[in-house]
Amino acid sequence: MVKVMEKTSEREYGPQLRAYLELAAIRGMERSGPVIVVLRVTNIGRAPAIDIDLLIKFTNSDNQHLSDSDRSFKKEVLLAFNHSDLILCPPARAPPTLEYIPPEISRIEIGGGYKDVDGNNFSFNQTIVMKDFVDTANKMRLARNITRMS
Repeated sequence: MVKVMEKTSEREYGPQLRAYLELAAIRGMERSGPVIVVLRVTNIGRAPAIDIDLLIKFTNSDNQHLSDSDRSFKKEVLLAFNHSDLILCPPARAPPTLEYIPPEISRIEIGGGYKDVDGNNFSFNQTIVMKDFVDTANKMRLARNITRMS
């Protein structure tokens, strides 16, 4: 019973990382520049996440890992209710925009771990399906355009 209460307390008051894709303008080019796709890692928990070490892997529609595109995300501290962005730019390519997300990428798999201030380890595994993101982003853009026209 005590172990269950400790785990519940860790989940309720400890760090909790979530990753998702976000559309962002390039700083300094907000009005005229391209909108790019970034991977946002957010700590939605109530405590800092420490020693974050994540590996981002891209897979294609045939479920093949695109090993030349692996990215690493390392951060010493991510405070509660804060985020950090990583531009999803595979080597030697331009950052993906909503208009052009490389067709060979169908999923992004993120795995790794982090710690809380007491040194407790937390594992992190999440998959983002690119088609779901593109569909949602297109609906949001369409709604924004409709709102502007009214």
